[in-house]
Amino acid sequence: MCVGAIVHSRKSSRVVYGATTQRPGAVESGPANFDEPSALTGVLKTRGGLLAEPCSSVYQVTFLSHRRELRRQISTRSKWT
Repeated sequence: MCVGAIVHSRKSSRVVYGATTQRPGAVESGPANFDEPSALTGVLKTRGGLLAEPCSSVYQVTFLSHRRELRRQISTRSKWT
């Protein structure tokens, strides 16, 4: 999720997302979790964990396949190029 896009839209009053991760992103760890008014966002309400299980599964499968592809590319790359 791109917090920069959310902040610059200035029309968003709420952000809803599915899965949370072990390393919180800017929405979760940002200034007062965006629940306090600011000059950039006004009050931006956030809600995470909606459909957490299916979203988490998609997240895990996507990044697992991404990591596998990166490992494949690295293993097939020549040391001398």
